[in-house]
Amino acid sequence: MRILIALSLLVFGRLSAQDTVIVRGLPWSVVAVEMDSTWGMCDDPATEGREIWIDPRLSEEHELEIVIHELLHAAFWDIDESVIEQVAKDFARVLWRMGYRKQDEKG
Repeated sequence: MRILIALSLLVFGRLSAQDTVIVRGLPWSVVAVEMDSTWGMCDDPATEGREIWIDPRLSEEHELEIVIHELLHAAFWDIDESVIEQVAKDFARVLWRMGYRKQDEKG
């Protein structure tokens, strides 16, 4: 449930980069970072000062997928990358078709 709350806050614009989300009882800082070799990254849950990095240059639809992807890593660190990738794509596709879009802070 906490993953969906964090995702909803990101999607609806009430959460911005540099904010903190709770995933499986642990705080994670969400940071906008331009990256060259990937679109998002997630620290190991055992790391103190855990961060989730999201590249701010992504399209809204792709950002939704990457946010889900990294939140899944935060929640289920031990699951294989191929599973995380497929589930994130599936969730993003469903949410996008349901009309989930990022809104600015005014909306």
